[in-house]
Amino acid sequence: LFLTVFLGRPKIWVVFTYVQSISLGIFFSIQISSKLKFGDKTSPTPYVIGTPIGAIIGIGSGALIAGENLFTTNSNLLVVTASTVVFGTAVSYYFYSRHKMAESQSVLQEENILRLRNQQQLIEANLKLLQAQIEPHFLFNTLSNVLGLMDSDVENAKIMLDKLTQYLRITLKRTRQADTTLAEELDLLRIYLDIQSIRMGKRLNYRIDVADNLMDTNLPPLLLQPLVENAVKHGLEPKVDGGEVTISARADNNMLTLNVTDTGLGFQQNTISGVGLSNIRARLLSLFGEKSKLTITDNTPAGVSASFSIPAVTNNSYRQQLQKNNYD
Repeated sequence: LFLTVFLGRPKIWVVFTYVQSISLGIFFSIQISSKLKFGDKTSPTPYVIGTPIGAIIGIGSGALIAGENLFTTNSNLLVVTASTVVFGTAVSYYFYSRHKMAESQSVLQEENILRLRNQQQLIEANLKLLQAQIEPHFLFNTLSNVLGLMDSDVENAKIMLDKLTQYLRITLKRTRQADTTLAEELDLLRIYLDIQSIRMGKRLNYRIDVADNLMDTNLPPLLLQPLVENAVKHGLEPKVDGGEVTISARADNNMLTLNVTDTGLGFQQNTISGVGLSNIRARLLSLFGEKSKLTITDNTPAGVSASFSIPAVTNNSYRQQLQKNNYD
């Protein structure tokens, strides 16, 4: 439209042919310049080279295709040249800027991926440290109990040693996994509670109330176990007549809530230190951010109820979930 007005209104299809030829000439010249490595991916050099060369090629090919020469006067040549420089430069700059923005976004995405990998490595390192803190303590205590039972109750000593072997076998397998399932975590907790039941006798009872359809839900390891250990160690073991530990789970609005309830001495005496609540809170924050919640309340009529809520994930790893959360 611009050329049609300023060239004295020639045939519009002739002008259209010239404009398309010039545009395509500039486009292909820039592409060829880029392929010939004139500058890096974010360099303006291919555009600086491609725009004038493409304009010259386009003007020549336009004349051949249209069969008419627009440059009957010097003023016409000046108008076409000026419009080619102005519009060609403006459009080339637009595409150059868009390409450079895309490159910047690509670099930013790579940095986000690297940051995410570093964050995941830190989480995994913290998990290994937590395992290193928990398992030797439980192992040594159990072995001491086995030795103590060898003189008075050989049968229970054998059962406890067998349970300990199962516990260590599952734990060794789990250390090679980024995450586990609720079913696998409950299997490990059953063994742990069976060992404690041998040691405490009738003073310890436990119940697991989890629906079958939740068993395949993914669960980061060693989130549930410290709550169970805390219930036994601080709630039931100091109590003369002991009590019961109940592990339950429910899913609601794509959230999985796990609850550990005991009928022990209560919250005031049920203190936790070292690798307890602070460690669980830190891991929940690292894995899920504000999407997770840890709650500790009094249990009626006695004991403590500890629960945490996390996004429910099935047939997926929490490494992938963590990446998705960061990208979202």
